[in-house]
Amino acid sequence: MIDWDEFRQHIISWQVALKSRPEKKWALYTQDTGIFLAALIGAWCANKTVYLPSDALPATHLALGSLVDGFLGDFDDADIRQVSLTNFELACEIPDNATTVFFTSGSTGQPKPIVKTIHQLMTELEALQQQFGETLKNATIFASVSHQHFYGFIFRALLPLVTKQVISNNIIDYPEKLSALPKQPYVLITSPAFLSRITQHSDWSHTQYYLRAVFSAGGELKNEHAQQVTSLCGQTPIEIYGSTETGAVAYRVNEPFFTPLPKVKIELNRSGLLSITCPYLEQPNVPFETQDIADIKENGLFSLQGRADRIVKIEEKRISLTQIEQLINSDARIIQCHVIAFTIKQRLILGVVAQLTSDGQLELARLGRRQFIESLKQPLKTSIEH
Repeated sequence: MIDWDEFRQHIISWQVALKSRPEKKWALYTQDTGIFLAALIGAWCANKTVYLPSDALPATHLALGSLVDGFLGDFDDADIRQVSLTNFELACEIPDNATTVFFTSGSTGQPKPIVKTIHQLMTELEALQQQFGETLKNATIFASVSHQHFYGFIFRALLPLVTKQVISNNIIDYPEKLSALPKQPYVLITSPAFLSRITQHSDWSHTQYYLRAVFSAGGELKNEHAQQVTSLCGQTPIEIYGSTETGAVAYRVNEPFFTPLPKVKIELNRSGLLSITCPYLEQPNVPFETQDIADIKENGLFSLQGRADRIVKIEEKRISLTQIEQLINSDARIIQCHVIAFTIKQRLILGVVAQLTSDGQLELARLGRRQFIESLKQPLKTSIEH
């Protein structure tokens, strides 16, 4: 654990290292939350634009090559992997024009860059602090989600930083790890997939005493899973609705309807899709049109009724069906394919219907169905996080 003075020195060290470099745009990826925050804030203070990919896969690295000037952190060929601590007393002030670029799945199949200014981020943090500040108070923050994704970025990294909470560096990748946490009050930042794996087969007495709150986002939390968590862990999950584009805009606790966060206005457009106006959008006074089908009640609460585009969420990761089709169609053995999503035993599954070329049919006969399908998956493994 490091205290604020040491953390500040880490920030300054990154600031010094980056200020000496002429490159303006930097991609940052690291699994270490402490290094991530220090590098991020140091880059902001050095007046650099930070690009935050959700992974460091080869295809992601290749795509970033045309957008950024350098790489930080855990990339195989990172220009700066770590910095040496300095003893400089610099003013690590974040300039008003500091910007961060996130990526999210777009309808075209290509990752869509989303630019956020420091003003947008701070405005969102103020709203979240107003709503959840007391919930976070005096608790250590543990998480099962990455700070590289926008939800984790806000709830696991920035929000506890501005509310002066202790942030754990260790990711909780299995529910059973909760029982090994230090005996102190904590808040869990997690996802529906993680919560669905909390079952009565383990001992949750530790969480009954120390768990103060559970936040969930990234996909729909099924009611039976929410009830199971409440029963076993003693806390009803706080489900957050939002996206990389909008930020967090609403929440719900043990009910089908979401409550908008302070200063967030929601309405339906002519197509029955949810439209959002809030002060931390790129254009605060212009409604942002989502692809979520919704039902709004007279009291302003709303429920979600599905999606109108070809973006699906699997294990809280936004997956573009169009992107998968493009990758498979690039194979010379495929004439065309269509990807569909369907549910089996409450689990979302993707299926592919493909028309093969004559060479593809010969290859299928030679390799056999299983090996042929595995060969089709190869480009997906280097392009889509799994």
